[in-house]
Formats: sequence, C-alpha cells, structure tokens
Amino acid sequence: MNTSIQALILWTNAVLGVILLSSCRHVSSAPLRGIPELTVDEVFSRKDEHRRWDEVFIDAAKVPPEITKLVMEAVKSNPSLGEANARIIQAAALVKQAEAGQGMALNYDAQLTLGRQRVPVLGRDPIHEYAAGALLSYTPDLWGKLKLQVEIAHYNHVMQQENLRAAVLNIAGQISTLWLQVVYNRELIANLQRQRALNRTLAAINKRRYREAGSVPNDIILDLDRTYESLNQQILKLQSSEVLLCRQLNVLLGHSPVKPYPIVTEHLPAKIPRQMPGIPADLLVNRPDLRAVFWRLQMETARLKLTNLAWYPDLKLSLSWRYSARELADLLDTWITTLVAQLTGALYDSGLREAQYQQQVGVLRELAHLYRNTYFQAILAVETALEKAQRAAQEEASVHSQLELIQRKSDLLRTRYAHGTAAAGEILNLEISRLQLESSLLELRRQRLQAWFDLIQAAGGEWRLRPRSRRPQRARLHRAQHPGGLCGLRS
Repeated sequence: MNTSIQALILWTNAVLGVILLSSCRHVSSAPLRGIPELTVDEVFSRKDEHRRWDEVFIDAAKVPPEITKLVMEAVKSNPSLGEANARIIQAAALVKQAEAGQGMALNYDAQLTLGRQRVPVLGRDPIHEYAAGALLSYTPDLWGKLKLQVEIAHYNHVMQQENLRAAVLNIAGQISTLWLQVVYNRELIANLQRQRALNRTLAAINKRRYREAGSVPNDIILDLDRTYESLNQQILKLQSSEVLLCRQLNVLLGHSPVKPYPIVTEHLPAKIPRQMPGIPADLLVNRPDLRAVFWRLQMETARLKLTNLAWYPDLKLSLSWRYSARELADLLDTWITTLVAQLTGALYDSGLREAQYQQQVGVLRELAHLYRNTYFQAILAVETALEKAQRAAQEEASVHSQLELIQRKSDLLRTRYAHGTAAAGEILNLEISRLQLESSLLELRRQRLQAWFDLIQAAGGEWRLRPRSRRPQRARLHRAQHPGGLCGLRS
C-alpha cells in the first residue's frame, strides 16, 4: 500500500513538472526584421550657415489676435477636442485600474438561509441558518505582468494627451487657413469693385465718344461690358465663398453653421514675418502626432513583452473566512479559515499564444513604418512651406517692380494728359492694370502668410530655439536589443 502511494506521489510530481516546464516555455527571441531605422539630418535643404539657429524663431505672438481668439474658442467648444479630452479621462482611469490591480483585494459576502427540517419525533420545525464570509486575495507579480499592464496604461495616457495636442494643432491650422481665405476674399472683393468702377467710367467715356464722333469701334464697348459682367460674376462667387467659409469656421468653433460670421477683420496683416531659411530637423520630434506614434510604439512594445509572458503560469493567493450558525448570536462561534494557493497556466493551446505573439510583432512593424511615414510627411510639410514662402517672396518682388513701372508710366501719362497729348482712357486702362497687379500681390501675400501658418503647424506649434552646440547632431530612432523592437529616440 505504501509503495502504491509513493508511486502515485512520484507520478503526480512528474506530471506537475511537465506542466510547469511547458507553461514556462519562452518563445524564440528572433530579431524583428523589416523595422526601419530613421536617420535625420540636422537641418533642411534651405539652411544658412551664417545665422545662428537660436536667432530664428516662430513666435505665436505675431499671429493676428483674432486667430488666437478663434482658436481659444474652438478649444472650449469644438466637439472633436471634447472627444479627445474624454479619451484622456478614460486613459487616466485605466491607469488607476492597472495600478489597483497590483494591490490586494478584500471581498465579503453575507447570506441568510431559511429552510425547514423534518424531524421524526418533533415533526417539522422551521430552522434558520445565518452565514457570513470574507475573502482576501492577492496575485503576486512574479513575472512582471502587472507592472507591464501599468506601463501600457501610462503609455496610453501620454499618447492620448499627444493626440489631443495634435488635434488642437490641426484645428488651429484649419482655423488659420479659413480666416486667411475669408480676409483675402474681402480684400479681393474691394479690389474687384474698384476695377468695376473704373471699367464703368471707361465704358461711359467710350460710349460718349462713339455717339458723338464714332471714333471708337463698337466691339471695344462690347468687350468693356463683358468685362464688367465678368467682374460681377467674380464678386458674387467670392461673396458666396465667404459665406461657406464662415459656416465651416462656425462648425470648427463648435457652433451652428448659421451663426453670424465670427470674422471682423477686413485686411490682411500689414507686416508679414520674415522668411525663414529653414529649421533644425530634430525639432520635428516635438510634433504631437509624431510623439503620439512614438508613445504608441512604446505601448505596443510593452504589450509584446506581456504577450511573451503568456507562457508563464499565474499564481493567486486567497485567504477566506466563513462563519455560519442557526442563531444569529452564535454566528461568530463557528468558523472556518482557508488558505489557497492557485497556480494556473495553459498546457496546450493549439498555437494560440504563438499566433498572438506574431500578431503583436506585425503591429510593431506597422507602427515603425507609420512613424517613418509620419516623420517624412512632417519634413515634406516643412519643405513645402519653405518652398512656397520663397517662391511667393520672389514673385512678390517681381510684382512690386511691375507696380513701380506702372506708377512711372502713370506719372508720364498724367503729365501728357495735362498738356492735352494723352486721353483719359489711357490713364484708366493703366489704373485697371495696376489694380489687377495689386490683386496678384494680394494672392502672393496670402500665399506667404499661409506658408508661415503651415510652417508653424509643421514644426509642432509655437516654439523658440535655445542656444545650441554648433557640433552637428543626428536624431536616430534606435531598435532595442530585446525582441520588443523600438525603444526610443536618442540624439
């Protein structure tokens, strides 16, 4: 009999050993192939070696005050930003839940049982049974699973905060663009109205000359009338566009589209910020959308580690107290205490955990490419803004030269007109040409301001450069040694 018991004990220990060994099997730590590394140059293509970068800055104080006011209103009322803020609250609650999972849990239960017991001699007498209990459970973090869950919750919280900043920056960019387009439309409408007035005056002069002497061909008068109607069409189109733009702006501000127009500015800013030769590329790591992807990489890396620990068994310790009695006064006299150590793990799962691990590896690779693409899109946005600003500045200089030539010609014509050797129609035609050039100048100023707004958004918002070392630096996204993949940014 004793031999049989010893054999049973040995067999049981062998089975438990196999279970533990199979549960603790670790997946092979093969490196993640295909995850790119990012190498970022110190500056962009339009760099200026003779200027210190700490002297170049983007200052939000130069942004028109009305734009700042509209952005602040959107921060308070925009529904999309409200959703992003609600996700931050949820993420903060998940952090507390994960941290609470590391502590002990104390549960209790109380019950009252009513029944009847059949006694042969005394007949049926009703009995009452009272019971109460308490359970104290604790899950030791043997392998760091609970710690990883807390890390994941923290990474998610930070990521949601960066998502909110990215949403604010995106909405601020949209508001700036709409504001700029509305103000530009208003100035352009005023310019077209002046052209229309000059066109009417010129048409009246030609019609009088046609009636009096017939010295003006009728087709010239018809062309002037057609130009007048074309100007009317452009003005109506711009006025309709302003209505639609203001409705879009109202929605961004969290208001009804039919609310009265929120823009009161009538003219573009008189001073346009100076053209920047470029910005250091490593500033882009502060973009909120890029940082959001980075923190998501950290979160998914922690999840990969957690998935890797699925092969390890879980241990749960429980201590329970149980009280029961037929009389309430005797409830605490009869009790039982139980201590339980529970070890759980999977012996065979048909490849489920391996598939989950490979899925998480795929998620990390996808995010690595997303990070790379987001960074390149940021560089493209900066380069595009710099290129547009440079091209618009060059074209604006050319338009100013043309306006100067027109002014000189206008002075000559007015002198000749005073001596009776030039017609009034020539001066009016020249004034119309000047107004057309001024409308082109308005468009170029709008493009320069738009490029400036785009550069602020592409660089991650308002920033100033602090004095920095002249030693060339490179920002690199490194890959960790463990199979979790990407671990962080280093400079």
